[in-house]
Amino acid sequence: MDRSENVFPITALKVGEPAFIVSINARGELARRIRDMGLGSGMPVSVVGYAPLRDPLALRCAEVTIALRRREAKAIMVRQNSEAQAPAAAKAPKR
Repeated sequence: MDRSENVFPITALKVGEPAFIVSINARGELARRIRDMGLGSGMPVSVVGYAPLRDPLALRCAEVTIALRRREAKAIMVRQNSEAQAPAAAKAPKR
């Protein structure tokens, strides 16, 4: 399977693989919590590391490291990072 063309849960990423958030498939309290952490569609994200049993995992997004339980992170759908697929907002120059 060529993951670069597909959307998949962030839990499928290996440590250090860059991706972009495509959607957050959560409702209610979990959706609010994820939004409050600053995660949203189009944002670049990568997995910094997994705990020994792969739960929780640490995500790096917008110069912040966030820890999420694996079952919560499965709601974050991503697409593999490539210049051809990068959203225009993500290509904006850094200040």
